[in-house]
Amino acid sequence: MSATVHKAADEPTGRRSGEDIVPEIRVTVASGQPATTELIAALTAACAEIETSGAQVALVLRIVGAPAHLADSPSWSNIRSVNRWERLLRRIERLGVPVLAVADGVCTGPAAEALLVADHRVVAADFVFQLDGDDAAAWPSMAIHRLGQQLGVAAARPMVLFRTAVHAREAVAVGLVDEVAEDLAAAERAVLDGWYKSALTDVGIRRALLLESAWVSPEVALGAHLAACDRTLRRAAGDDPAGSPSRPVPRRAADPESISPQ
Repeated sequence: MSATVHKAADEPTGRRSGEDIVPEIRVTVASGQPATTELIAALTAACAEIETSGAQVALVLRIVGAPAHLADSPSWSNIRSVNRWERLLRRIERLGVPVLAVADGVCTGPAAEALLVADHRVVAADFVFQLDGDDAAAWPSMAIHRLGQQLGVAAARPMVLFRTAVHAREAVAVGLVDEVAEDLAAAERAVLDGWYKSALTDVGIRRALLLESAWVSPEVALGAHLAACDRTLRRAAGDDPAGSPSRPVPRRAADPESISPQ
């Protein structure tokens, strides 16, 4: 599997700081392959750099398509590895910067699961999404949860119960991806340029508020929203540095993530 973290200062994309270009952080994910130690290390390094540096740059997941037959067998051998991978995806989902996925070909296995944690998804015309699994059923990963949360049960049902493959145009129609592009590099640059024209501060907080809206009651959510509003008002008044790193909303006791499985 190809899994790399790189930042190339000579690339045209990135956020300008004075005369310098601060490039986005990139990880390449080969579809249809297991979540290898190399891939996990690359994604972990990317998360650590974003979390510790406080840099307001994007994380780009470049998903390289796989042959269709690679979707026909689960990629895992033990539950410890599954747990490690799922926690890493959740870590990406809680980053304080936007995440862009750029994909082509057949997107399956851990790559398909990674696609679902991206904030914006650009795909090529030959893109096909199919959950990992076998003849019996789709692999019961957190991808099922994310599909239900993001698309709704009706749209997700064929993908989950029957491993129905979803092609590019249909993926846009159901909300699985955001756009189909003939030139992926140009589309990626357009998205990043749009992001870098505005402040990326507090992306993680707003993402957390949005994701929690699916299960948190308005009464419980109110406190987190008020805290986010207060942070925004303090920043506008100059009480909170505009460059301070964005942090997810603090986890509450009612958060299902805080409950250990029995």
